[in-house]
Amino acid sequence: MGTSSAGSGPSGGVAIIPPWATAPIVSPAGTIIQGQVPLAPTQQQPQATSSLIAASPLAPDRRFSAARRSASAFSNSGSRSKLGRALGHQVRSGYGGSGTFSRRMSHSAYVSGGIYSAFSSLSNSGQYAGLSRESLAGKSAEEACGLLVNAICSSDGSLDSDLARDAFFGSLSEYMDVNPDCDLSSLGQDDIFLIIEGFLSESIYQRVRVDLGERIISAAPSLAAGMDRLREVREFVREQLSSVMRQQASLMSTVTSTAVVALARETIKLTAEIFEGYL
Repeated sequence: MGTSSAGSGPSGGVAIIPPWATAPIVSPAGTIIQGQVPLAPTQQQPQATSSLIAASPLAPDRRFSAARRSASAFSNSGSRSKLGRALGHQVRSGYGGSGTFSRRMSHSAYVSGGIYSAFSSLSNSGQYAGLSRESLAGKSAEEACGLLVNAICSSDGSLDSDLARDAFFGSLSEYMDVNPDCDLSSLGQDDIFLIIEGFLSESIYQRVRVDLGERIISAAPSLAAGMDRLREVREFVREQLSSVMRQQASLMSTVTSTAVVALARETIKLTAEIFEGYL
């Protein structure tokens, strides 16, 4: 959807986990996806409390310096080990470790639960938040993706929500490229999980672009080479995350939207641990 771009990353002295990153996400049906008290559809989404803000460590100055040095080395050489080190430094030095990184990505975990809830509702009842099998029928892939993104992943004006929308649109588009004749209103659980897998992978990749993308592009021999390196980052993240998520999904005894949020959080954390393992 084109709202994100390669960046140089945030500066120090701010909360690593901003309040909007952990604020509850409310579904169109009026329930908070991570399983707190349901809200009426007309109620406002709760604001994060000061305790949440206080619980977040402050980011040190130059927290991405080591990650950017490794990103430059990767961009020059194309070395997967140097890419792994760049992502490892991003997680450890930039976010204080895999646990904090997973908390920083909470928005993506909550949206994953919303994705599961939406596609399950469409498959079971044929309806979700004003969408129906009839409203999706006959739509082009781009039109169908746009309708689903707006229904499941609306924007609240924050960078996190914009990145999530881009990630969800990208995951849906990828799925439909591979399955052009699919019926998005009648997906089975395996296909829903594949879309969530793509969404989480793209969400982490978008975070890399924000923190390290500018350095990866500027350190490359040419703009074209820099864009090639970003594609390599996307593929690397997907490779690592896919194996983690499929293993974790195989351990689930009950699948609900709340359980999918927990699955997404654990998948992000374990993927971040893989990145740290390159250090």
